[in-house]
Amino acid sequence: MNATHVLQQQLVNTYANVNDVVSQIRDGEWLRHPYPGAPSLGFTAWHIAATADWALNVWVQDGRELRASLDLPGINPAMPPFGMTAEAADAIAEGTSRDAVLEYARVAYDAWAAWLDGIADSDLDRVPGVPPHALLLPQHRVPGYVEELESMAGYSVARIVISPCNGHVRGHLGEIAMALSVFRGRGI
Repeated sequence: MNATHVLQQQLVNTYANVNDVVSQIRDGEWLRHPYPGAPSLGFTAWHIAATADWALNVWVQDGRELRASLDLPGINPAMPPFGMTAEAADAIAEGTSRDAVLEYARVAYDAWAAWLDGIADSDLDRVPGVPPHALLLPQHRVPGYVEELESMAGYSVARIVISPCNGHVRGHLGEIAMALSVFRGRGI
């Protein structure tokens, strides 16, 4: 097994976890915030899919996000996947649904699997720069987004897969699972 296959398997496992955890969010929980200042579960679920999409299609491939061509309710192509205000994050959650986010996540993770299938292990060492069009829209020129972009400068393709698309996502899945347990009054 080569490194690209290992990363593909990690993404398959992460997507399975995304599908499992996000599927458990009930309609009445979608807009709930786990604690004051935290984003809603719906936004966090959307952020997971949007991060995987953005990381591959904008950052690694220097293109446009898949969501720009998807016909899914509330999957807004104009918003950055991270770094926005709490109000903007709430609006994203209010405008979409669990089913739309699950489909978005499936498309984003399928795109990663297909892309990894077509590259060599040596391609994983490439360090893509964040392209100028990542800041094309006014919604993208917000301090939180710009600061996060700057903090990710120098990531190799392998690190992009390992960190934002796997580790970061799994952390958010843990947050969602914990919140659901608390909301439902179950002990951990």
